[in-house]
Order: sequence, then C-alpha cells, then structure tokens
Amino acid sequence: MKRFIIPFIATAVLTGTCTHEDLSKCIFNAPVAFTGNMTQLQTKVSGESWNTGDSVGIYMIKAGTTLSDANIVDSYSNKRYSASLSGAQSGFIPFNLTPMFYPNDGSHVTFLAYHPWSGAITTDFKLPINLNNQSNQSAIDILYAPVTSTSFNNATTVPVLLTFKHVLVKLSFSITHSAGAGGLVGGTITVSIPKQLREGFLDLKNGLVQSSGTQGVVTITSTSGSGTSAVTAEAIVFPGSTSGITFSFLNSAGQLFTASIPSSHPQWDGGYIYTYVITLEDAVAGTATITGTITPWGDGGTYPLTGTEVVP
Repeated sequence: MKRFIIPFIATAVLTGTCTHEDLSKCIFNAPVAFTGNMTQLQTKVSGESWNTGDSVGIYMIKAGTTLSDANIVDSYSNKRYSASLSGAQSGFIPFNLTPMFYPNDGSHVTFLAYHPWSGAITTDFKLPINLNNQSNQSAIDILYAPVTSTSFNNATTVPVLLTFKHVLVKLSFSITHSAGAGGLVGGTITVSIPKQLREGFLDLKNGLVQSSGTQGVVTITSTSGSGTSAVTAEAIVFPGSTSGITFSFLNSAGQLFTASIPSSHPQWDGGYIYTYVITLEDAVAGTATITGTITPWGDGGTYPLTGTEVVP
C-alpha cells in the first residue's frame, strides 16, 4: 500500500475579538491544517503524485454526528481546497485563500471530504457522477474520505488526517499483437466496453455509489504504438456485474477483435483496478484469438480470456 501525505500550506492568520487593555482575554480562531493519504492504488494522478489543481471538497461537522445541514459547523460546507504543486507531496490551498477555522468556543468537530470538488452537490448531499467523457481520468476518479474517527478543536496542534479511498472501478488494458502480425498495434486501438451505466451519484453521507440511466457503451482510445509494442487504454466505470460483457478492440488496420469475460469472473468492485493483458494473434483462415489475464488490484486471482476476430 502506498501512502501519500499532502500537507496544507497556509499563512497562520488569526482572527478574533480582543481589547488592547487585556490581551489575556483574546480568543482567536485557529486555522485548520490538513494532511491526506490514499488507501488504494492511485488512478487520478501522474505516477505517484497529485496533479496541480486537483481539488477536494471538505465539510466540517459537529463531533459525534453525521453529515446534515443541522450538523455543519460555521457554514463550512463543501469548502474547496486545491493541490498547489505536482509531486508525491503537495500543499492544499483553500479556494480564494480563505481557510477553515476551528470554533472559538473549543467545541470539537470532525471532517469529511471527497474528490474532485463540485458545485453541483444536491440538497441531500449527493455528488453527481457522469462517466460519458473518459478523456480526463482525473475529473471522473471519485475519491471519498469518510468522517474522521478523531475529533479536533481549537487546541489542536497537528494537521487533520483525511483518508481517501477510490469508490469507482478502473479497467486497464495492455494490448499487443503477436510477433509477425504486421505491426497492427501501430497507431491506436479503440476499446469498447458494453452494458455500462454511465451516470449516477456518490452519497456523501455514507460513501455509497449508485448508478442510473440506461446501459450503453464506454469507448476509450489507447496510447500510440508501433510494431508489436504494447499500447495501453484505461477506463473508469461503475462497480457492477461483469456477466455477458464482451470487449471489442478495433485496430488501425480496421480489424475488429472481441473477447468475452468468462462466467467465473467476479463482479467489478469499487476501489479496485482490473488489469487486462491482451494479445491479438496472427489471423489464420480469417480468425484471430485474444488471450489475457485479469488481476484485481489487491487480489492475486487471474482469469483467462479468449476471443475471435469479427470478420464481415
């Protein structure tokens, strides 16, 4: 498990009500500092780092309660923070440089967060999810940090630790042609994933994901390659059943290959990356085969794939 600490960087600005006559009676607002880690494989970042500008939404809630309008403290609802630098460690800067402050009365609070920040949260704290556009993976890689197990107040001297987890599923395809296949991996390969619901929401109150709408095809394009070198393609989808799903692969020569997920394959679970290693074999008598393995992240299981070229 990789762990990434993201310290909050801010100028310690203290505000409050004081009199020049008796500074001992001054009560100052203490700014909140945050650190964060990811408990699972990162899909939204470059290498092992946050991207500059990656944004999170944070809620401050009364300690011992759950997320609701009545329990939000000092209107700190969906406060936007952004990563300031690329790298394994990066500061989180509050939007408009206005940080959260602990309550002056010393009362305890907890925090809840998610990524990426959205201004479209519904009144019942549901974050809309739309997976139709796969071109920007960071924008659709939903992370959730549940209510902190520890509470904090204005006497807190350490940063608040937010532990994020992925709630969707990542599919990763590594695609090659066998030797002597005529370099048909050259250029790009279009991968189609059928029977996918592409809209839904994350319920911020409990971290549960719900998909909705009608099923359709998620289409992604691989990186460019040449000869028999591997190209990769990645998609983010909702958790769910893999029953009856047949992938298709369209290469630069116009050949269409298909491969069906076997019935023994488990469902796609949120927070996992499933890696498919695909080999497009030489055509023989108008057919071709596809072989591969599927490795759920965090689970050593493997599953063979076979398929055929679709010949008009």
